[in-house]
Amino acid sequence: MLPMSYVELNQSRREDVWFLDSGWNNHMCANKEWFSDLDEEFQQSVKLENNSNMAVLGKVNIRLQIAGVTLVITDVFYIPKLKNNLLSVGQLQERGVAILIQHGVCKVYHPKNDLIVKTAMLQIGCSYCLQKFCRKLPLASKQFLKKTLTLGTADMGI
Repeated sequence: MLPMSYVELNQSRREDVWFLDSGWNNHMCANKEWFSDLDEEFQQSVKLENNSNMAVLGKVNIRLQIAGVTLVITDVFYIPKLKNNLLSVGQLQERGVAILIQHGVCKVYHPKNDLIVKTAMLQIGCSYCLQKFCRKLPLASKQFLKKTLTLGTADMGI
């Protein structure tokens, strides 16, 4: 099943579903409405498996709530033509985040805070869909600040 098929079959909104993927070097998202600090000076392109390119029109930090924990995902590429949101396993590991996928469950470990997320997963080809994964939160949201972990450049964010 392709990632888009999962979204259609489960009547999920594409922007609410994230895929954990080891084939990409960067986190990527197409929903500009999520961004409050988009750096549009950042321009690049991403090469796809079929050797075509997609334009990266900026870089941003996104705040997500995952299984009751609020995380700030840093250095996310804004790619308007992207069909699915992607979290890069490589980018997570570069920041010291450990990921254990076993028996349909994904556990994410922060280098300083141990286990931070435990959620069900569904394997789709070479990607994993994080089920019941997240909802977007405004970056300025104060209601979740006590539980927020930044997983990025400054604070070991993802």
